[in-house]
Amino acid sequence: MLDRLSEHGVRADHVADCQPEQATCPAEYGPLAAGDACQIIAHRRDGWWDVDIVPRPTMGAPTRIEATTRVAGTVDRVNVGGSTWAVIDGVRIEGRGEHAWHTHGGDAARIGSAELEVTNDRNDPVTLRLVYARWLTAFSCELPREERSRPKVAGMAVGSELVEGAMTAEIPARATRTVTVGHEAQEAYSASCERFATAVTLDMDGERVEVIAEHEVMREEELD
Repeated sequence: MLDRLSEHGVRADHVADCQPEQATCPAEYGPLAAGDACQIIAHRRDGWWDVDIVPRPTMGAPTRIEATTRVAGTVDRVNVGGSTWAVIDGVRIEGRGEHAWHTHGGDAARIGSAELEVTNDRNDPVTLRLVYARWLTAFSCELPREERSRPKVAGMAVGSELVEGAMTAEIPARATRTVTVGHEAQEAYSASCERFATAVTLDMDGERVEVIAEHEVMREEELD
């Protein structure tokens, strides 16, 4: 499975420390969080394994990879999450998108924000400045990386209450905070295997980084 990740847009250096012999097989499914090393978690289900890979946070690395592998060794499914990490000098930023729904045959969902989880391991606070956002899509299950537009940014804030027009957010020393970034609403309609994401460019200490937050867009069937 690791050998096939390059076919799905995963760079080799993003999973270089993922070691199959270090995989764990817990009895129950549970929440997954990134750590200082790559994690491989496998769950046995009859004749196959459900496998989660949580790469170590590095610049541009996906936040999660899922796969299904038969006991005999055949890889049936690989799904690379479209959200990424940005890492710079003791600060880790994880992209987290919105959950949105629309009705089959109805209007598309409209998405106008993304969340970033920022961990500041420095001994001093850091200030993030919002530069711009890009709206990314894909239409055949691949990673959402095609730029469709550059929506006007609306502002950002620490927490869920967006501050209109605010272009900076301060993260305290040795703290983790959720930062909400707002932008002009974009349409997202899931007909079969479309994927959508917001790419946010931030400036910190004069250096620009980009972090991607993929949105989960679900289609509901209209009730008769």
